[in-house]
Amino acid sequence: MNQENGLKTFLQIVIPTPVQACGAFIISLLSMILLQRQALLSHFGGGEILVPAATRQFNLQVAHILGLSLVGQVAIIIFWSVVGLAAYLVVWLLNNALINARNEVIIDTTYTNQKGSRFHPIALSLKLLSFVAMAASTAVLPYGLNAWLRLWQQLLTTSFSLTALGLAIAGVVGFAVELYISYMLFQVMVDRFRS
Repeated sequence: MNQENGLKTFLQIVIPTPVQACGAFIISLLSMILLQRQALLSHFGGGEILVPAATRQFNLQVAHILGLSLVGQVAIIIFWSVVGLAAYLVVWLLNNALINARNEVIIDTTYTNQKGSRFHPIALSLKLLSFVAMAASTAVLPYGLNAWLRLWQQLLTTSFSLTALGLAIAGVVGFAVELYISYMLFQVMVDRFRS
C-alpha cells in the first residue's frame, strides 16, 4: 500500500497537469518570441525600413532614461538586492531540503525501527540525486535553448512551409519540456517525497 502511494506521488510530480503544461508552453513561446523579435519583425512585418527606425527610436528613449543620474544609483541598488535575494534563496533552499530530509528520516525511523540508523539512505539519496540532476539540467538549459532557437529560426530564414512551422512548434515544445523537467527536479528536491 505504501509503495502504491509512493508511485502515485511520483507520477503526480512527473506528469504535468494541464495548467503546468500550458504554463511551460506559454513561457517557452514568449521566450522564443522575445529572443527572436527582431527577426520576426523583419520577416513578417516592416522589413528593412521599420525595424531600424523602431530600433533607433527605442535606443534614443533608453539613452535618455539611462542618462539620468538617479538611474545609476537605482541600478546598483537593484543589482545588489538581486544578488542578496539569490544568495538568500540558495541558503533557504538548501536549509529547506535538509530540514525536509531530516523530518522524513525521523518520521520513517522513529516509529518503525527504533534501533535503526539516524538517516534514511533512500530519502537522502533521492534528494541528493534530484539536486545533482537539477543542477545539471539548469547548466544545460542555455545550450538546449540555443538548439530550440535553431529550430525556430527555420521558420524565419526560409519561405513558409509546413516543415518550417513544424520545426518551430517542435522548438517551442522542446523548450517547454526542458523547462518542466527543471521545475519537476526542483519540486522533487524541495518537496517531501515518500518512497
